Amino acid sequence: MACDHYVDDTGTKMQVAFVDCSSNIVDISNASTKRITLKKPNGITTDYSGVFETDGTDGLLNYFLVAGDFDIAGDWDIQGFAILPAGEWSTSTGDFTVKDKL
Repeated sequence: MACDHYVDDTGTKMQVAFVDCSSNIVDISNASTKRITLKKPNGITTDYSGVFETDGTDGLLNYFLVAGDFDIAGDWDIQGFAILPAGEWSTSTGDFTVKDKL
């Protein structure tokens, strides 16, 4: 996450990338389940339905924030999950900070 995030942001694209242990892109176009999980600083996790960046062959999955998603400031975590015909995949976890507005 290279940009700043703030409490009450909406419309921000949260993105995860599915790659294997050799850093090769995992094609998730045939995923029957696609989700992004956000973990708040207080430990509460919420699952969101993910949408493809293109068609899933690029391994990218997105979620766009809506009102109420970023409700507290602090250190957050993100992880993607997909169920494919060949098995279940989770992305590496990522972390980012949500800041209070001035």
